[in-house]
Amino acid sequence: MGAARILLGLLLVGVQGLTIVTTGNAQPKVFFLFMVEDKLPNPEIWEAYFHGVDPSQYRVLLHCRNQDNCQVTDQVSSISALKRVDTVPSSYCRDLVTPMNELLRRGLEEAEFHESDKFAFVSGDSVPVKKFSQAYADLTKNQGSSFCTLPTQRWLKEKSGTAVKHSQWIVLNREHAEKSVKLADSQGIPAQWKEGGTVPNCLDEFWHFNAIYGTIPEGKNLAELEAFRGGDSVTSKKGVKHEQGHCATFVHWSFGKGDADKHKIATKDYDDASPSKGLFKKLVEEDVQFSGRGGHDLELLSQTSVAHLFKSPYLFARKLKALEDAEEDEEVLQAFVERLW
Repeated sequence: MGAARILLGLLLVGVQGLTIVTTGNAQPKVFFLFMVEDKLPNPEIWEAYFHGVDPSQYRVLLHCRNQDNCQVTDQVSSISALKRVDTVPSSYCRDLVTPMNELLRRGLEEAEFHESDKFAFVSGDSVPVKKFSQAYADLTKNQGSSFCTLPTQRWLKEKSGTAVKHSQWIVLNREHAEKSVKLADSQGIPAQWKEGGTVPNCLDEFWHFNAIYGTIPEGKNLAELEAFRGGDSVTSKKGVKHEQGHCATFVHWSFGKGDADKHKIATKDYDDASPSKGLFKKLVEEDVQFSGRGGHDLELLSQTSVAHLFKSPYLFARKLKALEDAEEDEEVLQAFVERLW
Protein backbone atom coordinates (compact mmCIF):
# COMPACT_ATOMS: atom_id res chain seq x y z
CA MET A 1 0.00 0.00 0.00
CA GLY A 2 2.81 2.39 0.93
CA ALA A 3 4.73 1.73 -2.30
CA ALA A 4 1.57 2.27 -4.34
CA ARG A 5 0.96 5.60 -2.60
CA ILE A 6 4.48 6.79 -3.36
CA LEU A 7 4.19 5.71 -7.01
CA LEU A 8 0.85 7.48 -7.34
CA GLY A 9 2.35 10.65 -5.88
CA LEU A 10 5.25 10.59 -8.33
CA LEU A 11 2.91 10.05 -11.27
CA LEU A 12 0.73 12.97 -10.20
CA VAL A 13 3.74 15.25 -9.91
CA GLY A 14 4.88 14.22 -13.38
CA VAL A 15 1.46 14.85 -14.92
CA GLN A 16 0.32 17.90 -13.01
CA GLY A 17 3.61 19.73 -12.50
CA LEU A 18 2.97 21.81 -9.40
CA THR A 19 0.45 19.50 -7.70
CA ILE A 20 1.31 19.10 -4.01
CA VAL A 21 1.24 15.42 -3.03
CA THR A 22 2.57 13.64 0.03
CA THR A 23 5.12 11.03 -1.10
CA GLY A 24 5.57 8.91 1.98
CA ASN A 25 6.93 11.57 4.36
CA ALA A 26 4.86 11.13 7.52
CA GLN A 27 5.32 14.69 8.76
CA PRO A 28 6.09 18.08 7.24
CA LYS A 29 9.64 19.33 6.96
CA VAL A 30 10.89 22.89 7.37
CA PHE A 31 13.82 23.86 5.16
CA PHE A 32 15.85 26.61 6.84
CA LEU A 33 17.55 28.47 3.99
CA PHE A 34 20.46 30.50 5.36
CA MET A 35 22.26 33.24 3.47
CA VAL A 36 25.62 34.18 5.03
CA GLU A 37 28.92 35.84 4.13
CA ASP A 38 31.37 33.19 5.33
CA LYS A 39 30.27 32.20 8.84
CA LEU A 40 27.19 31.91 10.99
CA PRO A 41 27.10 34.39 13.87
CA ASN A 42 25.95 33.01 17.21
CA PRO A 43 26.46 29.30 16.43
CA GLU A 44 25.79 28.43 20.10
CA ILE A 45 22.25 29.76 19.77
CA TRP A 46 21.53 27.77 16.61
CA GLU A 47 22.98 24.59 18.10
CA ALA A 48 20.67 25.04 21.09
CA TYR A 49 17.75 25.63 18.70
CA PHE A 50 18.25 22.37 16.82
CA HIS A 51 19.43 20.30 19.80
CA GLY A 52 17.49 17.06 20.12
CA VAL A 53 15.19 17.81 17.17
CA ASP A 54 14.15 14.90 14.95
CA PRO A 55 16.21 15.38 11.73
CA SER A 56 13.21 14.26 9.68
CA GLN A 57 11.46 17.51 10.68
CA TYR A 58 13.97 19.90 9.13
CA ARG A 59 16.87 20.57 6.80
CA VAL A 60 19.40 23.39 6.99
CA LEU A 61 20.67 24.55 3.61
CA LEU A 62 23.25 27.29 3.56
CA HIS A 63 24.65 29.59 0.88
CA CYS A 64 28.01 31.27 1.59
CA ARG A 65 28.72 34.34 -0.52
CA ASN A 66 32.44 33.88 0.18
CA GLN A 67 32.86 30.23 -0.74
CA ASP A 68 36.63 30.00 -0.22
CA ASN A 69 36.47 31.15 3.40
CA CYS A 70 33.18 29.52 4.41
CA GLN A 71 33.51 28.18 7.97
CA VAL A 72 29.92 27.28 8.79
CA THR A 73 30.11 23.48 8.73
CA ASP A 74 33.00 23.65 11.21
CA GLN A 75 31.07 26.05 13.47
CA VAL A 76 27.92 23.97 13.84
CA SER A 77 29.08 20.39 13.32
CA SER A 78 26.41 19.13 15.73
CA ILE A 79 23.59 20.11 13.33
CA SER A 80 23.39 16.85 11.40
CA ALA A 81 20.84 18.04 8.83
CA LEU A 82 23.04 20.92 7.54
CA LYS A 83 24.30 21.08 3.98
CA ARG A 84 26.11 23.79 2.03
CA VAL A 85 24.96 24.56 -1.48
CA ASP A 86 27.26 25.70 -4.26
CA THR A 87 27.96 29.41 -4.23
CA VAL A 88 26.31 31.30 -7.09
CA PRO A 89 26.84 34.94 -8.14
CA SER A 90 25.05 37.54 -6.04
CA SER A 91 25.02 41.26 -5.43
CA TYR A 92 23.56 43.16 -2.49
CA CYS A 93 20.21 44.69 -3.45
CA ARG A 94 20.70 44.14 -7.19
CA ASP A 95 20.51 40.35 -7.05
CA LEU A 96 20.09 38.25 -3.94
CA VAL A 97 17.33 36.37 -5.75
CA THR A 98 19.74 34.06 -7.59
CA PRO A 99 21.19 32.52 -4.36
CA MET A 100 17.69 32.42 -2.86
CA ASN A 101 16.47 30.36 -5.80
CA GLU A 102 19.54 28.13 -5.64
CA LEU A 103 18.62 27.29 -2.04
CA LEU A 104 15.05 26.54 -3.12
CA ARG A 105 16.29 24.39 -5.99
CA ARG A 106 18.46 22.23 -3.71
CA GLY A 107 15.68 21.85 -1.17
CA LEU A 108 13.24 20.74 -3.85
CA GLU A 109 15.62 17.96 -4.90
CA GLU A 110 14.60 15.81 -1.92
CA ALA A 111 12.57 12.88 -3.22
CA GLU A 112 10.15 12.62 -0.31
CA PHE A 113 7.96 15.54 0.64
CA HIS A 114 4.81 16.51 2.49
CA GLU A 115 2.06 18.89 1.41
CA SER A 116 2.83 21.19 4.37
CA ASP A 117 6.62 21.44 3.83
CA LYS A 118 7.93 25.01 4.16
CA PHE A 119 10.98 26.83 2.83
CA ALA A 120 12.01 29.58 5.26
CA PHE A 121 14.69 32.11 4.32
CA VAL A 122 16.87 33.07 7.27
CA SER A 123 19.38 35.91 7.34
CA GLY A 124 22.87 35.01 8.52
CA ASP A 125 22.60 37.67 11.23
CA SER A 126 19.30 36.30 12.57
CA VAL A 127 18.67 34.42 15.79
CA PRO A 128 15.57 32.40 16.69
CA VAL A 129 13.16 33.94 19.20
CA LYS A 130 10.96 30.87 19.51
CA LYS A 131 11.79 27.27 20.33
CA PHE A 132 12.02 24.95 17.34
CA SER A 133 8.81 23.18 18.37
CA GLN A 134 6.91 26.49 18.40
CA ALA A 135 8.30 27.65 15.04
CA TYR A 136 7.67 24.26 13.47
CA ALA A 137 4.06 24.24 14.64
CA ASP A 138 3.52 27.80 13.38
CA LEU A 139 5.02 27.19 9.94
CA THR A 140 3.39 23.83 9.23
CA LYS A 141 -0.11 24.48 10.56
CA ASN A 142 -1.28 25.78 7.18
CA GLN A 143 -0.24 25.45 3.56
CA GLY A 144 0.10 29.16 2.81
CA SER A 145 3.24 31.19 2.09
CA SER A 146 4.37 33.98 4.41
CA PHE A 147 5.09 37.43 2.97
CA CYS A 148 5.64 40.39 5.27
CA THR A 149 4.53 43.24 3.03
CA LEU A 150 5.80 46.75 3.71
CA PRO A 151 3.57 49.85 4.13
CA THR A 152 1.72 50.64 0.93
CA GLN A 153 3.61 53.86 0.24
CA ARG A 154 6.59 51.65 -0.58
CA TRP A 155 4.70 49.60 -3.15
CA LEU A 156 5.20 50.52 -6.81
CA LYS A 157 2.58 51.43 -9.35
CA GLU A 158 3.11 49.85 -12.74
CA LYS A 159 1.07 49.70 -15.93
CA SER A 160 -0.16 46.19 -15.14
CA GLY A 161 -1.06 46.99 -11.51
CA THR A 162 0.72 47.34 -8.17
CA ALA A 163 4.04 45.64 -7.46
CA VAL A 164 3.91 44.63 -3.78
CA LYS A 165 7.08 45.26 -1.79
CA HIS A 166 7.92 42.85 1.01
CA SER A 167 10.65 41.72 3.37
CA GLN A 168 13.25 39.43 1.82
CA TRP A 169 12.81 36.93 4.67
CA ILE A 170 9.82 35.04 3.32
CA VAL A 171 8.50 31.52 3.88
CA LEU A 172 7.23 29.63 0.82
CA ASN A 173 5.15 26.51 0.48
CA ARG A 174 6.33 23.83 -1.94
CA GLU A 175 4.12 24.92 -4.83
CA HIS A 176 5.36 28.51 -4.63
CA ALA A 177 8.98 27.37 -4.28
CA GLU A 178 8.62 25.27 -7.45
CA LYS A 179 6.94 28.10 -9.32
CA SER A 180 9.73 30.52 -8.38
CA VAL A 181 12.50 28.20 -9.55
CA LYS A 182 10.71 27.34 -12.80
CA LEU A 183 10.16 31.02 -13.62
CA ALA A 184 13.80 31.87 -12.90
CA ASP A 185 14.97 28.98 -15.08
CA SER A 186 12.70 29.93 -17.97
CA GLN A 187 12.92 33.74 -17.89
CA GLY A 188 16.06 34.52 -15.91
CA ILE A 189 16.43 37.25 -13.27
CA PRO A 190 16.13 40.95 -14.23
CA ALA A 191 19.04 43.24 -13.42
CA GLN A 192 17.00 45.14 -10.82
CA TRP A 193 13.48 46.26 -10.01
CA LYS A 194 12.83 49.85 -11.08
CA GLU A 195 10.11 52.36 -10.36
CA GLY A 196 9.31 54.44 -13.41
CA GLY A 197 12.45 53.11 -15.03
CA THR A 198 14.74 55.34 -12.98
CA VAL A 199 14.71 54.65 -9.22
CA PRO A 200 16.30 51.29 -8.34
CA ASN A 201 14.68 49.03 -5.74
CA CYS A 202 16.13 45.90 -4.19
CA LEU A 203 15.16 42.94 -6.33
CA ASP A 204 14.73 40.53 -3.40
CA GLU A 205 11.97 42.75 -1.95
CA PHE A 206 9.76 42.34 -5.04
CA TRP A 207 10.70 39.34 -7.11
CA HIS A 208 9.20 36.31 -5.34
CA PHE A 209 5.79 37.85 -4.61
CA ASN A 210 5.49 39.08 -8.16
CA ALA A 211 6.82 35.78 -9.58
CA ILE A 212 4.05 33.94 -7.74
CA TYR A 213 1.13 36.38 -7.89
CA GLY A 214 2.11 39.03 -10.41
CA THR A 215 1.14 42.67 -9.97
CA ILE A 216 -2.12 43.28 -8.09
CA PRO A 217 -5.08 45.04 -9.71
CA GLU A 218 -6.50 48.06 -7.88
CA GLY A 219 -9.06 47.00 -5.27
CA LYS A 220 -8.00 43.36 -4.99
CA ASN A 221 -7.43 42.06 -1.45
CA LEU A 222 -4.25 40.17 -0.70
CA ALA A 223 -6.45 37.82 1.32
CA GLU A 224 -8.07 36.74 -1.95
CA LEU A 225 -4.76 35.40 -3.26
CA GLU A 226 -4.42 31.64 -3.16
CA ALA A 227 -2.23 30.34 -0.31
CA PHE A 228 -1.35 33.85 0.94
CA ARG A 229 -1.00 33.77 4.71
CA GLY A 230 -2.56 36.82 6.35
CA GLY A 231 -6.30 37.21 6.60
CA ASP A 232 -7.22 40.91 6.59
CA SER A 233 -4.60 42.24 4.19
CA VAL A 234 -5.74 44.72 1.52
CA THR A 235 -4.26 46.53 -1.44
CA SER A 236 -7.11 48.92 -2.16
CA LYS A 237 -6.69 51.04 0.97
CA LYS A 238 -4.17 53.83 0.42
CA GLY A 239 -1.72 54.88 3.08
CA VAL A 240 -1.52 51.64 5.10
CA LYS A 241 1.33 52.30 7.52
CA HIS A 242 1.98 48.81 8.84
CA GLU A 243 3.05 45.39 7.66
CA GLN A 244 0.50 43.01 6.19
CA GLY A 245 0.53 39.26 5.67
CA HIS A 246 2.61 37.10 8.02
CA CYS A 247 5.94 38.44 9.33
CA ALA A 248 8.42 35.79 10.49
CA THR A 249 11.50 37.98 11.06
CA PHE A 250 11.83 41.16 13.12
CA VAL A 251 14.10 44.01 12.06
CA HIS A 252 13.90 47.71 12.87
CA TRP A 253 14.51 50.45 10.31
CA SER A 254 15.01 54.15 11.00
CA PHE A 255 15.83 56.68 8.31
CA GLY A 256 17.21 60.17 8.72
CA LYS A 257 15.34 63.35 7.73
CA GLY A 258 17.75 63.92 4.89
CA ASP A 259 17.15 60.55 3.25
CA ALA A 260 16.65 61.12 -0.46
CA ASP A 261 14.25 58.23 -0.98
CA LYS A 262 10.74 59.59 -0.38
CA HIS A 263 9.34 56.05 -0.35
CA LYS A 264 11.20 55.02 2.82
CA ILE A 265 9.27 54.96 6.07
CA ALA A 266 10.82 54.31 9.48
CA THR A 267 9.40 51.80 11.95
CA LYS A 268 8.73 54.65 14.40
CA ASP A 269 6.38 56.17 11.79
CA TYR A 270 4.32 52.99 11.39
CA ASP A 271 0.85 53.04 12.93
CA ASP A 272 -0.17 51.09 16.02
CA ALA A 273 -1.27 48.07 13.98
CA SER A 274 2.39 47.37 13.20
CA PRO A 275 3.92 44.41 15.11
CA SER A 276 7.44 45.75 14.57
CA LYS A 277 6.54 49.15 16.03
CA GLY A 278 4.94 47.47 19.05
CA LEU A 279 8.07 45.44 19.74
CA PHE A 280 10.32 48.43 19.04
CA LYS A 281 8.52 50.50 21.69
CA LYS A 282 8.88 47.72 24.29
CA LEU A 283 12.58 47.36 23.57
CA VAL A 284 13.19 51.12 23.82
CA GLU A 285 11.48 51.13 27.21
CA GLU A 286 14.12 48.59 28.32
CA ASP A 287 16.92 50.95 27.18
CA VAL A 288 17.78 48.91 24.09
CA GLN A 289 19.69 51.15 21.70
CA PHE A 290 19.36 51.09 17.92
CA SER A 291 22.47 52.05 15.97
CA GLY A 292 24.24 51.51 12.66
CA ARG A 293 23.12 52.14 9.09
CA GLY A 294 19.37 52.55 9.08
CA GLY A 295 19.25 52.31 12.88
CA HIS A 296 18.74 48.56 12.75
CA ASP A 297 21.47 47.25 15.09
CA LEU A 298 20.17 46.23 18.54
CA GLU A 299 22.55 47.01 21.40
CA LEU A 300 22.43 46.83 25.20
CA LEU A 301 20.05 43.89 25.40
CA SER A 302 18.98 42.70 28.85
CA GLN A 303 17.21 39.64 30.24
CA THR A 304 13.93 41.55 30.08
CA SER A 305 14.39 42.73 26.49
CA VAL A 306 15.26 39.16 25.44
CA ALA A 307 11.98 38.07 27.07
CA HIS A 308 10.12 40.67 24.97
CA LEU A 309 11.65 39.18 21.80
CA PHE A 310 10.47 35.70 22.76
CA LYS A 311 6.96 36.93 23.62
CA SER A 312 6.60 38.75 20.29
CA PRO A 313 4.80 37.21 17.28
CA TYR A 314 8.12 36.78 15.45
CA LEU A 315 10.04 33.55 14.89
CA PHE A 316 13.42 35.21 14.22
CA ALA A 317 15.10 38.56 14.87
CA ARG A 318 17.91 40.25 12.91
CA LYS A 319 20.77 42.60 13.65
CA LEU A 320 21.40 41.75 17.32
CA LYS A 321 24.73 43.52 17.58
CA ALA A 322 24.64 43.01 21.35
CA LEU A 323 25.53 39.35 20.79
CA GLU A 324 28.71 40.03 18.84
CA ASP A 325 30.91 40.43 21.92
CA ALA A 326 30.56 37.11 23.74
CA GLU A 327 32.59 38.19 26.77
CA GLU A 328 30.69 41.40 27.33
CA ASP A 329 27.27 39.93 26.65
CA GLU A 330 27.63 36.37 27.92
CA GLU A 331 24.57 36.86 30.14
CA VAL A 332 22.43 37.80 27.14
CA LEU A 333 23.78 34.88 25.10
CA GLN A 334 22.93 32.55 27.95
CA ALA A 335 19.42 34.01 28.13
CA PHE A 336 18.85 32.94 24.52
CA VAL A 337 20.31 29.47 24.97
CA GLU A 338 18.24 28.78 28.09
CA ARG A 339 15.01 29.76 26.33
CA LEU A 340 15.75 27.57 23.32
CA TRP A 341 17.01 24.47 25.11
